[in-house]
Amino acid sequence: DPTGAGIFSEHILTEISKDNHEHDITVLVRKDLSKTHVLYQLPFVFLHVDIPTLGVKREWKLPFLLWKKKKSFDLFFSFMPYTSLFPMVLPYAVTVHDVAFLRYPHVAKSVLHRWYFLLLMKRSLRSAKHLFSVSESTKKDIVQFLEIPEHNIEVAYPDGNLVDTFQCKEVVSLPVPYFLFVGERRQHKNIDNMLKAFALFKKKDIQNFSFVLIGKDYDESYTQQLLLLIESLGIKDTVHLIGTISTNPLSFYYKNACALMLVSLYEGFGIPIIEAMRLGVPVVTSNIFSMPEAGGDAALYVDPLDISAIAEHMYVLATNDKMRTLCIEKGYIQAKNFSWGISAQKVLRFFDTYAKTHK
Repeated sequence: DPTGAGIFSEHILTEISKDNHEHDITVLVRKDLSKTHVLYQLPFVFLHVDIPTLGVKREWKLPFLLWKKKKSFDLFFSFMPYTSLFPMVLPYAVTVHDVAFLRYPHVAKSVLHRWYFLLLMKRSLRSAKHLFSVSESTKKDIVQFLEIPEHNIEVAYPDGNLVDTFQCKEVVSLPVPYFLFVGERRQHKNIDNMLKAFALFKKKDIQNFSFVLIGKDYDESYTQQLLLLIESLGIKDTVHLIGTISTNPLSFYYKNACALMLVSLYEGFGIPIIEAMRLGVPVVTSNIFSMPEAGGDAALYVDPLDISAIAEHMYVLATNDKMRTLCIEKGYIQAKNFSWGISAQKVLRFFDTYAKTHK
């Protein structure tokens, strides 16, 4: 179940593999990565490592590995927004997907975890040769919260992660009609307010709509709060919590939805917005941070704290076919503004520039 960083790395590497570049690229992969993973189809050298995504072991294992391999590599490129608190023997660049933990402290597991992550990111970003950000909004956050010079940050937008699919044997039945949410169950995703809005919408609903929420149970305590909320709102029979699923059935869930609801308090970018638009699904999203960047003039925007306004947008898309059609048509156009190929070229240009200036 790839996260935004996993999706970004997979697609950027895929696009780089299509380019006739002159760089020798070695990809570090976890030893527990499935042998059938799509990455192994790419024409790169793979180095299997036992280095965690985050934590004490990563702190010493990553710089130690690069120290051992320093004669083999000229540059380390991280698809994560950090490297190590210890000095790095190789110059490096990083990719920042969001800084949610700075705007919403509860995103971190503890105060200690938050301060560790803050110190790690500050140290990593300030020593990086170059930074890639997934949106202008995240770029502004990096400048504001981490005091990184703006000229050292380049925006490389993500794209969607799905392809159109018309048949899916894995999906037996769908609670049509329904609204759809795709994402991890975390507090800054604002799922509680969307559920309250859905309960308000149901008071005027004559089509027996459901609300389908697909994604990883990231925060078990928050999920328990949501279950209690669903019970108290009296919408238990029309809310469906589904865990992470593969891309084929996920595409099917998108295509049959009345609308995607991504009314978050914060997003680094908002990949589901592009996925929905590419598959012809209207989008209701927040009017803050990166979401207007992703949605352009094709989405319906709302204050994520305004429950009645969220409910009204649901009602409009459930009852107004002209508005749905307009959102779908504009969505197809808006989605064309994003391309994994263009973002991969930005990464390759950085590789080219670095290689020329550090011969």
